[in-house]
Amino acid sequence: AVFLPVSRIAFGSCTSHDLRPQPVWDAVVRAAPDAWIWLGDMAYSDAPLVGCKQVPDSPQCNCTPTFLTSNSDGGTSCFAADLDHMRARFEHQVRLPGYRAFLEYMCPGSAARPHWPPAGSDPAACPRPVLGTYDDHDFGWNNGNGRMPNKHAAKSLFLD
Repeated sequence: AVFLPVSRIAFGSCTSHDLRPQPVWDAVVRAAPDAWIWLGDMAYSDAPLVGCKQVPDSPQCNCTPTFLTSNSDGGTSCFAADLDHMRARFEHQVRLPGYRAFLEYMCPGSAARPHWPPAGSDPAACPRPVLGTYDDHDFGWNNGNGRMPNKHAAKSLFLD
């Protein structure tokens, strides 16, 4: 299998700061890109599952500060390096209806395949490539660095 010819490339970043629907994917599909490039922050994997500005007393917004976690930003860093939480945030992103429609456009028939989401770098599964890089929130620590525990496992989560 080979990738389809590429003449139109779409790119983006910072799409999943909270858990709202993401209507941007409808516009991306209408643009009919031949390839997609993630520029980072596909999912804010270190962010809580609640809006800390709306629910500041939530346990998800109040954590014991460490070199990784902080309450100073309204609790948005309480889940740094938490692999289970990261997995939940990535799963939420790929299950959003708009993103699923985007994946179905890029990788026709992908929802019916056993491995979902599809490997965006495999032309047999996804004839329109989905490529990119991961950034701090995908890495699991806002503005973090190489001291993050589980950094290799976090990268594997993102690549899966």
